[in-house]
Amino acid sequence: MKTNIHPHRHPLAIIICSALIACSSSCSIFEKVPSVRGDAGSVTSRPAQQTTATAPAATPTPAQQTPATPTETPAIASETPVATPPIPGPAAITEPQIEPEPADTAEATPMPEKQQQSAPENNDSNAAGHKAAASPLAETLAGEWLIIKAGTDDITEEEDMPYINFDPAESRYYAYNGCNYLNGAIVLDEHNVTFANSISTMRYCAGKGYDVAILAALNDNKPMRVTLRQSDGATFIDLYGGSKETSLTLRRHNMEFLNGHWQVTEISGNATEVPADIFFDIAELKIHGNTGCNYFNGVIYIDPSHSNAIDFSQMGVTRMACPYTLQETAMLVALEQTVAATRLSNSTAQLTDRDGKVLIKLKRIPLDSTNP
Repeated sequence: MKTNIHPHRHPLAIIICSALIACSSSCSIFEKVPSVRGDAGSVTSRPAQQTTATAPAATPTPAQQTPATPTETPAIASETPVATPPIPGPAAITEPQIEPEPADTAEATPMPEKQQQSAPENNDSNAAGHKAAASPLAETLAGEWLIIKAGTDDITEEEDMPYINFDPAESRYYAYNGCNYLNGAIVLDEHNVTFANSISTMRYCAGKGYDVAILAALNDNKPMRVTLRQSDGATFIDLYGGSKETSLTLRRHNMEFLNGHWQVTEISGNATEVPADIFFDIAELKIHGNTGCNYFNGVIYIDPSHSNAIDFSQMGVTRMACPYTLQETAMLVALEQTVAATRLSNSTAQLTDRDGKVLIKLKRIPLDSTNP
């Protein structure tokens, strides 16, 4: 240290250094710490002055900070009860916010009454729709029709045929033009139908052509004259626009007669041994029934390109054992081979194969009777 200190430049430094060496064994500087602790300890009994007294006690050195912890901890603990009362305050506020919700719900309950008040208006609208459905033209149009001609273009698709579904009760129509789906309003009078407020999806399809003609006809917003005709066992409707040229030709399959519950009286020329029945749901294109042994169900497909054409697929059968397996097998095979159905009378019909052979004979079961 003598080499680094210049007495003629730092006489005070020599005095301080000598004092430090002389009292290195007693460390009188550190003896002042207990007095500081004592001051801090005396201050802790006065919480109002604790903030100003604690900072000087903690700031000198880390060595003083560690011993001060036991005396400061009670001070913090003593302040905790003082700080806690404001905390429950917000919790006490949130409880009233939760409680009013039932009151709000109670106020909202009259809403169904308003809906009930509006119900008569809807009933009036439905009543008007039912009146429209009762008119001859509405009864003729109601249901789904295939579009087989648009302008001068014949539509001969085997699948994905365009169609129009008329719903006179709601004064609406729903359609598919072979590319996009459309819907809108219909207005009926004695001989005309008007398509109005039509909307359509915006899919692009190339190479069809008739989809554009169908879209133009349904967007005409002018009355179109309706003519009905029967041909080859099918029903046709021609819609004429203002130019007196056919805008659209519609065809409906003639399978509505098959809709309902039928008793199977004969299978491949043989009378049934035990009762069997079939239920045709033409609207949903579903079939189900009983073979005399097990229950079955499946899907109906009606070929739009041929009259009386019908077939059944996706057949499922339960597997209960019974002694009439021959009848069951014959009936399921006959349903699989069916390609057409024809009406013999109001209460009888038959299913035939590709060669015209009669596979199954049916007798209608009245609605008020039970299955034998």
